[in-house]
Parts: sequence; structure tokens; C-alpha cells
Amino acid sequence: MLPACGNSLTDGAVASAPAPVIERHIEVKLACPAEMDAPIAPRPVVPDGAELRGNAAGMSWLGEFTAWANGLFGTLLDAQKVCAHG
Repeated sequence: MLPACGNSLTDGAVASAPAPVIERHIEVKLACPAEMDAPIAPRPVVPDGAELRGNAAGMSWLGEFTAWANGLFGTLLDAQKVCAHG
């Protein structure tokens, strides 16, 4: 045996040592960016006599874009409520 290993533990001593205890703690914190506190501008009001004209493809795109914007608006409102209540 090497002199440096003369005082090392034997295999039996290592096997009888207690297993280490590993403790984990997970904490989840809600972090909202400052922009979530900014007020949302009101929806634009459609003025009397307003007309939209376009071809079928353009009007279809406008409808899809409006639906997409309404979805984002709803998501933003929901997120602001969650952030406000932490």
C-alpha cells in the first residue's frame, strides 16, 4: 500500500457511512415587468359615417387582424389582473 493511502478508510468503512441528505426548496415568485402597470389606451371609437372599403382579400385580412388584436387585448387585461393581485 502507498504510504499516502495508509490512513485512508477501508471499503467497509465507506460502505457503512450514512448517506448524505440532500434538501431542496423551490420557490416560485411572480415577476411582472413595469410595462404591465401602464394603462391601456381605450379602444378607438368608430366615428359616425365611417366606411371601410376593400377587396375580399383585404377585408378578410382586416377581420383576421382585428380578431388577433382583440385576443392580444384580452390576454393583456388578464395578465394585468394577475400582476395586480400578485
